[in-house]
Amino acid sequence: MGGEACSRVRLLAAALALVALADVAWASVAAFKAPFPVKVDLGAPTAYRNLYIHVPMAWSSYLLFGLALIFGISYLARRDPKYDRYTFYSVVMAEVYGVATLFSGMAWAKESWGAAWNWDPRETGVLFLILGYLGYFAVRSSISDPERRRLISSSYAVAAFTLVLISFISAYITESLHPRAEQTRQFVEAGNVGMYFGPKIMLATITAVLLLAVTVRLGDCEARYLKLAGGLVLLIGVASTLALVSPYLTDSPVRVLDAKLTPDGSIESLTISGGRVVDFNPPIPSPIKPARASDGQPSIIGHIVTIENGTVKVVTHWAVALNLLFYSLIVGLLMLAAHKLARVRA
Repeated sequence: MGGEACSRVRLLAAALALVALADVAWASVAAFKAPFPVKVDLGAPTAYRNLYIHVPMAWSSYLLFGLALIFGISYLARRDPKYDRYTFYSVVMAEVYGVATLFSGMAWAKESWGAAWNWDPRETGVLFLILGYLGYFAVRSSISDPERRRLISSSYAVAAFTLVLISFISAYITESLHPRAEQTRQFVEAGNVGMYFGPKIMLATITAVLLLAVTVRLGDCEARYLKLAGGLVLLIGVASTLALVSPYLTDSPVRVLDAKLTPDGSIESLTISGGRVVDFNPPIPSPIKPARASDGQPSIIGHIVTIENGTVKVVTHWAVALNLLFYSLIVGLLMLAAHKLARVRA
């Protein structure tokens, strides 16, 4: 690859480094600060901070599978080997995002749906989607003739996109635990949710596209700062994850099962895990505002908290930390592996 072409690739790599760092940093901010529902039907309301990480991660997987469809069609129409190569890398990265989405989503499901695996239509659809696209790699590895391999695997990538469509629409055509687009839209439009969610979707989208663009163009070019940026992404993600889970390691958080409030919303007592009652004299302000949910019940119920020296602090559910860790790992490791991936024979 010529010097001018490598210069363009390095500019792309620099853009990726900046966007990916901003992406994971914003995900970390959302994990600590983003709004969450005052009350939910099951589990800790703070688990809904997964929305800011899990949904953009799932969207990025769908996006990359969609690009594989476009590149597959392009190869079939033009027979240009570069489109086959683009299809290959799109499927590789989409599978990485998809696996992370599936397993991190199971942690959220365990808290908010009562079980890690519920055979929910979309949950099941994503599993079949991931397994289905594994067949793409089996097809490629089983055909020795390059032209025939490109033709059949591109056809497979185009046909396999039906699995993406099925996994997406499954929540709309059958009963599903997953919220529908309208429910998600209503939540995003409430309060300051959009301030965190909108930029995160945008950053995740740009990160995924630039990861693909840089990897397919790197070739023999060197962009050493890409590895540095990948390491920083991992550092930010791991450090933020440790900060999120530190209360579980040091403070023995408990779940609030019931609460008694004064007329002005202050907490008189909490019933916590194990049925133990903790009294507060004098009553203390509720850390959740408003102190009462729309049904009149104390909004602190269901939350995971630490209680120390008469102070109650809300703890973010550990599933959020796991989602953040998974996301920072896939972005950081794909950046670190970009040079090696670029040299893989597609």
